[in-house]
Amino acid sequence: MLKEIQQLLPLQELDRQIYQLKSRLEEFPRLYQEIEAKRKGIDSELEQARKDLERKKVAHKELEVELGKKESDLRRLQGQLFQVKSNKEYTALQDEIAVLKEEISRLEDQILTMLDEIEGEEAQFRGIKQEKDEEKKALEGELSALRQEEAKLKAELEGLLQRRNDLAKDVDKALLERYERILEHRGGIALARVGKDGVCGACYRALPPQVVNELMLEKGIIQCETCGCILYYAE
Repeated sequence: MLKEIQQLLPLQELDRQIYQLKSRLEEFPRLYQEIEAKRKGIDSELEQARKDLERKKVAHKELEVELGKKESDLRRLQGQLFQVKSNKEYTALQDEIAVLKEEISRLEDQILTMLDEIEGEEAQFRGIKQEKDEEKKALEGELSALRQEEAKLKAELEGLLQRRNDLAKDVDKALLERYERILEHRGGIALARVGKDGVCGACYRALPPQVVNELMLEKGIIQCETCGCILYYAE
């Protein structure tokens, strides 16, 4: 095997790992965004449930205020009963008082019904909050695991890059530039093995017999005419 190929093979293995790590690391921003979107969705659902409950409480308070006014009006009318001077006025006041009592009774029923609803919704809200808190806790766990994985991969990548720099120093500069152009174009693959079948190990195209013979005789650096990878022969 050509000396140049022997130098490039360990470099290719490192580059393969480096490209895989970089590809994985490029996914992290999207993964973080997905977790943040889920967290915002949970907060939004919880806030909506809280607002619904608050609206119910406000409506309940408004009914209580209205009831208080009706009861105040009732006391005022009942006090006037002792001040009227004719049966007609007395009857009119009694009719007005009867209407007020019906309205007060209706409001009291509404208030009691709404109070029951509020108690039910408060219990439901507590359940929803507990559920959402557990979901957020699980997301925090996912986020922590992602951060740990990212830190680990970055440290691993840094180590590989250092090893790559050390190996690259021994490779002819022109050959290294040629190799790296192919590497970038092919997304991490610059070398391709050719075996007895005479097929390029990168693009799986059959090579001309003359090219295979030249590879076997180690006549120099040869690239695949189809994919551009640097070829080397190995059974």
